[in-house]
Amino acid sequence: MMIPVIKFYDLDYRRYRSALKRILLVSGTRMNRTQQKMAIDYKHLVTENIMTQRFAGGYAPYSERYAKWKRIFAANTLYHVLKGDAVKALTVLKVRVHKWQSIWFSGIPAGVTDTGGKSWLYPLGSPKGKPKSIAMYMHVSEYGGNYGRGGTHPKRPVFGPSMIQYSRQGHQQRGKEYLKDVEGAWK
Repeated sequence: MMIPVIKFYDLDYRRYRSALKRILLVSGTRMNRTQQKMAIDYKHLVTENIMTQRFAGGYAPYSERYAKWKRIFAANTLYHVLKGDAVKALTVLKVRVHKWQSIWFSGIPAGVTDTGGKSWLYPLGSPKGKPKSIAMYMHVSEYGGNYGRGGTHPKRPVFGPSMIQYSRQGHQQRGKEYLKDVEGAWK
């Protein structure tokens, strides 16, 4: 069996080794920054899609009772918007860090509650209606389902369609920026 032998000049070896070290360093730090930018992009896209009602054309209409209550007591009748709590709760968080790699979260964290005062039995903003988990009611909105006393809710997704939209546009753009940065480290 023959073992290949690679020969190069000592100066070239040092340049290659230095360039590889730079690529290793740049790729890790740029990956973290790229993932953070992607999480921020996605948050902005979800916010835009809620405020422009981009996917509302495919949503089931409100129940007559809720539509009437919302027309009377709410400032607007947009889907996913009552007092703006869901949009305000959208956030970007660094979830985990390991060496150069971070994992970023973009969405509504568990435990964040709305401002309350949203009971169907009273005007909006009355002291009636305890605060509820925003992640919970956005989950109900995203996936729909039957929730006993809470009633049956149709799907009105915004996060899933926004992720598909971002994967077709934003991921590719940020990926190209990342590769350009790493390529620049090879000198």
